[in-house]
Amino acid sequence: MIERALVMCSGRGDLIAPIISFDIDESVGEIPVLMNKLTQVFVNIINNSYDEFEQKKLAQPSLSFTVTQNETMQIIRIQDNAGGAPSEILQEVFNPYQSSKGLNGTGLGLYLVQVVVEEQHHGKVFASNQGDGLMIEIQLPCEA
Repeated sequence: MIERALVMCSGRGDLIAPIISFDIDESVGEIPVLMNKLTQVFVNIINNSYDEFEQKKLAQPSLSFTVTQNETMQIIRIQDNAGGAPSEILQEVFNPYQSSKGLNGTGLGLYLVQVVVEEQHHGKVFASNQGDGLMIEIQLPCEA
């Protein structure tokens, strides 16, 4: 799904040329998901990172994907190096119509991420500043 989302965003990625890295635990198994909806989740997150890369004109933008699994949850972490978000924005990042992009944002991207993850997949989603960027963590139950 992540690769599919990257392909869907590839036109933007060619202009920005971020370094993409994957760290996928070999023990991670398949879990029941709504493929198209979860792909859109990744597209929204990737596009947000690309927007930040463009705005900040980063010389070496990067996007990393880490996938692990414990007994009950599959954990997907997506992190960029675009500088993170101010704490007041982090507190409301999943609220509808909250955008840090002014007229260029609808404030629906991460809200829809939350709806799909939490309401349609019974998972959890978090945003935090990590290192030199923003990390979105998605936790999905291993069983439906």
